[in-house]
Amino acid sequence: MLTHITDTSAQDNMLPKAKNFWSKVRILVLLCGIIAALLIAVRDFSSTNNIDQVIEKQRVRLASVTRGEFIQDVMTQGRVVTGNSPTLFSPESGFVQLHVKAGDHVTQHQLLAEIVSPSLNERLDQEIALLHSKESELEREKLEIKRRKFTLRKAENLARVNFKALEREKQRGDKLIAKQLISLLNYERMVDDRDRAQLEFKLARDNNVLETESLSFELTMAEQSLQAQHLTVASLERRVAQLQIRSPARGLIGKIEVRDSQAVNSYQALLSVVDLTRFEIEAPVPENSADDLLPGMAVEIKLNNQKYAGELLAVSPEVSQNLVTTRIGFIAPIPDNLRQNQRLSVRILIAKKPHTLMVERGSFVDSFEGSVFVVNDDIAVRRAVVLGDRSYGFIEVVSGLELGETIISSNVSVDRKSKRLLIRN
Repeated sequence: MLTHITDTSAQDNMLPKAKNFWSKVRILVLLCGIIAALLIAVRDFSSTNNIDQVIEKQRVRLASVTRGEFIQDVMTQGRVVTGNSPTLFSPESGFVQLHVKAGDHVTQHQLLAEIVSPSLNERLDQEIALLHSKESELEREKLEIKRRKFTLRKAENLARVNFKALEREKQRGDKLIAKQLISLLNYERMVDDRDRAQLEFKLARDNNVLETESLSFELTMAEQSLQAQHLTVASLERRVAQLQIRSPARGLIGKIEVRDSQAVNSYQALLSVVDLTRFEIEAPVPENSADDLLPGMAVEIKLNNQKYAGELLAVSPEVSQNLVTTRIGFIAPIPDNLRQNQRLSVRILIAKKPHTLMVERGSFVDSFEGSVFVVNDDIAVRRAVVLGDRSYGFIEVVSGLELGETIISSNVSVDRKSKRLLIRN
């Protein structure tokens, strides 16, 4: 038996045509963008709730914390001064004769002026004449000593000969008296003559010794007198030679204190010479940096885009207008054509610290009150830090910052109570 299946076509409904697939994708992307914008707006709103101040990004300068060799130094401007500018004085009273003018270039040992001193020249002539007299006197004394020594030797020798003759006479008398060939009176006379001759010989010999010592002493005194006169003449000759005022170094004439042919006194200033071979640098440094400076520290000198080596010579103990004056010397090679009062840059190297946290120095240092703004994205948060030594380009970070962090290094005028800043483009 066949079963009849009922037709259901009458129950079907017509559906609308499906939307395009890409239209759905565009709608989905648009919805995601709207949601993201809402999230960003919510985040910005929540973050700006704690913002104390908003600043423009172009008004700030940022610096990153780095690690490396920190060189503590002091940068300043100095001026060239002469390290040696002696003033020459008149050694004696007299009349000055100038051979140079102010500003003249001179060489070492060049004659600059002469002092005419008639009294000194006259005394020198007198002492030279006395010297010649003493030389003649010494020669005469030597001849006299020779003559007196000859007389002494003659007397001693004659006494010796006489003594020996009478000694032999006495010996013959001994033989004759033993044989009773002479009288006792004659024999005793022989003995007395022999004893007298012996005494005379002894006295002549002793007198020769004493007189020889006396003559040697007299000769020594004469020689010492002559030597003293030589010293007197040499001293006067040096004083006369010093009447010629010569340049102590290569340089130029500074100020002339006297007029030509003027009468001058002893130790009166005549002129000054600027030594062109010994230039130094006079550079002021801040008072707070002076305690770190010691003579002997290395210095970099910059002149005409070239660097020269130098050495810190001295630090003044006096403070003037919050500045301390330092003295710096050049180390060879020395720049050519230096001029007095010429300006140049100097960098005094105080110390080197390896592996040190540091940050580029900025104007924030001038208003530093124990904290800086640490930047994270567009938010800057105030953080307490401890800074150490300073150099021209960097400042040491003791604590409060980590390697790679970024801070605001420019001097930002913000309220002291501000803790968070928003950096806006």
